[in-house]
Amino acid sequence: MKPRFNRHIELFDERGLDRDTILTLRLMIGGVAGGVVWGNITTGVAISGYIKQLGASDFLYGLIMALPPLANAFQLLASYVLERTCKRVRMLLTFGLIQRLIWIPFGLIPFLMPMSSIALKIWAAVVMVLVSSVSGPFINVAFYSICTDVIPLRIRGRYFAVRSRISTIVGMAFGFMIGALLDALPGFTGYAVVFTIAGLAGCLDILSYVPMRLPPMHAPDVKTGMAQMMKPVFSDRRYMRMVMALTAWMFSVQIVAPYFNVYMLENMRMTNFEITVASQIVNNLFLVLAVSRWGMALDSYGNRPVLMVGAFLTSFTPMIWALIGPRMVWAVALVNVLGGATYVPIDLGAQNLFMAQSKGENRSMYIALYFFFTQLVGLALGSAVGGWLLDNVMYRVEAYHLVFLGTPISRYNVLFILSGILRFLTVFFLLPGIHEDGAASAGDLANDMTRAVRRYARDVRISMRRRSIHKRLNQQRQEGIHIDIDE
Repeated sequence: MKPRFNRHIELFDERGLDRDTILTLRLMIGGVAGGVVWGNITTGVAISGYIKQLGASDFLYGLIMALPPLANAFQLLASYVLERTCKRVRMLLTFGLIQRLIWIPFGLIPFLMPMSSIALKIWAAVVMVLVSSVSGPFINVAFYSICTDVIPLRIRGRYFAVRSRISTIVGMAFGFMIGALLDALPGFTGYAVVFTIAGLAGCLDILSYVPMRLPPMHAPDVKTGMAQMMKPVFSDRRYMRMVMALTAWMFSVQIVAPYFNVYMLENMRMTNFEITVASQIVNNLFLVLAVSRWGMALDSYGNRPVLMVGAFLTSFTPMIWALIGPRMVWAVALVNVLGGATYVPIDLGAQNLFMAQSKGENRSMYIALYFFFTQLVGLALGSAVGGWLLDNVMYRVEAYHLVFLGTPISRYNVLFILSGILRFLTVFFLLPGIHEDGAASAGDLANDMTRAVRRYARDVRISMRRRSIHKRLNQQRQEGIHIDIDE
């Protein structure tokens, strides 16, 4: 009788976990690969080029990009429905499939209404993005309700780091294909193909929750109205201080985030494939290389210091963008090295903070209010303000034809600088107000990182010196020269 082998690769620390929990955690890692393909297409260069080709202005483009976070006004309703029904898997599947499948007709708008006016096509795009966006809050509260019950706190940092790394690798592989497809199939045909891929890949992510065996969600002992559910969250000053600080951070980022792709397309004249490689692929590659170390740092030092150090380093990226001129593709790749390696701890740290600090029977309301403020005020308002500034204020800069270090100063360059200033202000004045029990200080983490970099640099110098000596000795032996070296 042949022996049975039940061994498998451990993606995370499985000690003490039952089989159902291990299966659920592994399915959540596998399913997110489809989700990242959907996310990269629906938030990357594809949607930027598509919306602009439909005829939208910068301000209208900013409003469309603001719809997903703007729809987080429905977070409170989603939390209320979840607490009342306790059917989180059904909620996730229903709204998840709606959110993902709507992108297939979205990409077919120019073919479904070929003779229609530009305004009608843009309105059709707005309606479909809105349908997708409104589904998001219901998915968020269901997903994070599952996470808080299933993922043990002791491995949460490393688990999300592994999940992020695997999904990013898949995203990079598809990124090459998407960039090549958009260049090989110019016009609306290419966009129709990639948005169809997005819809199908996104469905795979949602359907991965079907075979999961999840613990039942416990209903509150006493069912209360929405106002009573919100009251303890607003009374939790520590939690709300964290929410406000992270909202300000996201505003400082989102005021410029949607316009990097527009800048590369219109000002730098880069192709879709160049943007995909220099921006998305490079960013994701260095995210993969750095995410495991950030995950270990989260579990060792705490979420607050990791988030603060990552935010400080990431604040330099828009300043570098302000110096990038036409056809400087290498500079785009360089700034995405920094962005990819330093933004992931902010995402992971913020995610772990609000999950760890949400408590009580109505835990989903904590999650809902976090997304309500960070997405509605931080992301939606940030996108809209950025677009309004570009169309109504910063365009005046271009009339002066300014040049700095050989780079023409456009309205986008000014917006990059503003984003950098707002990020630094948030890092120094708001993020320090976040509290986390048992966490180390950001200074301790920064000092340890500095010492690690110095040790690495010293080891590199020693290795290079040894190679130089060995190379010189080998060359001298080949020439028949004998030299005694006392090293």
